[in-house]
Amino acid sequence: MEPPILDDILVRLRSVLERDDLAGAASIIETLRPPDQADLFTELDDKAQAALLPELNPADSADILEELDEEEAAELVAALSTEAIIRIVDEMEPDEAADLLGDIHPEQAQADLAGLEEPDEVRPLLLHADDSAGGLMTSEFLALRRRMTAGEAIQAIRAWQPDAETIYYLFVVDARGRLCGVVNLRQLIIAEPDTPIAEVMETEVISAPAGTDQEECARLMTRYDLLALPVVNAENILLGVITIDDVMDVLEDEATEDIQRLGGAQPLGRSYLDTSVFTVARKRVGWLLLLFFTATLTGSVMRFFQSELQAAVSLAIFVPLLIGTGGNAGSQTTATIIRALATNDID
Repeated sequence: MEPPILDDILVRLRSVLERDDLAGAASIIETLRPPDQADLFTELDDKAQAALLPELNPADSADILEELDEEEAAELVAALSTEAIIRIVDEMEPDEAADLLGDIHPEQAQADLAGLEEPDEVRPLLLHADDSAGGLMTSEFLALRRRMTAGEAIQAIRAWQPDAETIYYLFVVDARGRLCGVVNLRQLIIAEPDTPIAEVMETEVISAPAGTDQEECARLMTRYDLLALPVVNAENILLGVITIDDVMDVLEDEATEDIQRLGGAQPLGRSYLDTSVFTVARKRVGWLLLLFFTATLTGSVMRFFQSELQAAVSLAIFVPLLIGTGGNAGSQTTATIIRALATNDID
C-alpha cells in the first residue's frame, strides 16, 4: 500500500480545524501511522496542537509524543491538563515516559508520575541522565531464571504479552537478579520443553553499566550486531534493556551533531527550523570569530610582501586562488578528522 499524500491530508486537516471540528480532525489523524501523525502534527500551530492532542486516542497521542523531538514534546505537554498528560503518559513506553517527564517542570512531573497506573516502572529511569545507558534503557523486560525450562520460559512469554521491540533476546538472572546469561527466542522454540535454560543460554553476555554514554552503547550494539543490550549496575544486577529502535535514534542524533560540527558550529540540539535566531547565532559565533581573527594573519602576510606584490602586480591574481584553496583544504581536513573521531578511529 502506498503511503498517504501528507500534503493533501494536511489541507483537509486544517480545513476541519478551521470549523473547530476536533472530533473530525482526530479521526483524520488516527487513520495514519505514528511517523505520519507526528509529521502532520508539527505543521499545526501550537494552539491547534494543544487542543487536538487530548481529543485523540491516548495511544495515538503517546505515539505522536514519542515521535516528536524531546523539546517539542515537552512544550506541547506543558499546555495540557494534568489529567490529559496522565492518560497519554500511561500509554507510553517507560523509557519514553521518563524522557518526557524529565523534560517538564519538576512539580508537574511529580504530579503526573503520582497519577500513573504503574509509576514504579518509570520512577527508577528518572534517576539516570538522558544521554546515558540508564536513561536510554526500558524497564519493561522479561528476565528468566536459570532453573526454568524452555517450556516454562515460553509460557512466561505468553503470559507477559510483550511488545515487538522487547522480544529479540531474553536475559537470564540468578536468584539475586544478577545477569548470568542470554537466550534468544529461536533457541527456546527449537529446544525440548523440559530443557533447562542453563543448557541453552549463552553465559558470555555483553552488557553496559548504567552510566555508560549513549554513543558508546550504540557503538557496542553496532560492533557486535546486537538487537538488545542489557544495562547493569555495579553489582551486575540487571536494571533494564536498550533496544535497537532507541539506538537508531541515538545514531541519528550523534550523526547530526557531527555534521553540524563539520560546518564549524556547535550542535543545535533540536530541529534547525525550530531553533531561535539567537540560539543559532550563539552556536555559530564562536567559530566565526576565531576564523575572523585568524584571517587577519592573511592580511599580515600580504603586508609583509607588499613590495613584491607591487613589483609584480600579476601575483595578486593568485591571492584569491590561494585563499580559496586554503579554505577548501581546511574543510577537507575538518571533515576527515571529525568523522574519524566519530567512528573512534582516533582519540
